[in-house]
Amino acid sequence: MVPRIVVVDATPDMARIARGAMALLSRSYILVEVPTAEAALEEATHARVDLLLAAYRTPGTMNGVELARRIAQLTPAAPVIFLAD
Repeated sequence: MVPRIVVVDATPDMARIARGAMALLSRSYILVEVPTAEAALEEATHARVDLLLAAYRTPGTMNGVELARRIAQLTPAAPVIFLAD
């Protein structure tokens, strides 16, 4: 199964990092870019999340830590990576 990576960032920077890492590993993947934590949570309710890559400070009303807690309720096995600026 091809891993589905959800990237939460208002800029394209983290998605670029994820693409580069997956290219170095020569892995296939599905990359879903969303601008806010709320959009990521909505995405997680409709499809699986194999990896959440999020900024610590996300646009919207919840930060990356709160998003990780909420995602863990929906998909407990999904790993989370936070990047801070």
